[in-house]
Amino acid sequence: MKQTKIFLPKNRIDEKLIIDTGFYGWIELGYNKAEKYNVALSDSSIIKGGSFNQTYNRWLTEANSISIGSIGYTISNKFPMTFSKYKTLYSKGGLLGNSLLENFDVVLDLIHYNLYLKPIN
Repeated sequence: MKQTKIFLPKNRIDEKLIIDTGFYGWIELGYNKAEKYNVALSDSSIIKGGSFNQTYNRWLTEANSISIGSIGYTISNKFPMTFSKYKTLYSKGGLLGNSLLENFDVVLDLIHYNLYLKPIN
């Protein structure tokens, strides 16, 4: 899990997110995180998600920037993110997906269980 700060137009979200190499999106958080951080989703598009023979709603919104880890690797371009009604995400901070990781060289240290992200310039 990586400590992550997500900057929205009117809010900042601070959560530990799981790096999910099976998730192609940028960031997905549980719907409860939108409530916790007072993120208004009334103007967001609703898209359908699916997993393990379930379908659920996902609210698509836009983040201004993100800072990942203690060193603060930052992506300053706007990018899409979703808030999901998928119950499994509620107990977790959320997911960092492959679309976000494409901005980094990713090194997995399987001996010490560390993940290193180096921004691609």
